[in-house]
Amino acid sequence: MEIHSRDEHHSDINTILAGVLIGIVVPFIIFVGYWYLKIYPGADLFLYINTIKFSGLVSMLSICALPVPVIYWYFLVKKHYDEACKGMMAVIVMLLIFTVIFKIF
Repeated sequence: MEIHSRDEHHSDINTILAGVLIGIVVPFIIFVGYWYLKIYPGADLFLYINTIKFSGLVSMLSICALPVPVIYWYFLVKKHYDEACKGMMAVIVMLLIFTVIFKIF
């Protein structure tokens, strides 16, 4: 018989898909928040994305992704959501590879 000391392991958030979604949605929310606070009166979101050069968009993406490792740490150390951390780690690695490839080329 398996005994868990915490019910946190059985949360709906503790899935790989939830971790992937958190890893993708958090940088997007931060990007939209930055746009809304700094750029909004001057340009709409799609115009702003079109005016940024591709290298600037990659730099902005890497900055917006900074909170994801903090959330990863919180989920891993404080909540013990191991499955969600696997999904977030996959997104972090993909963002890292994407950023390195486009910084080199």
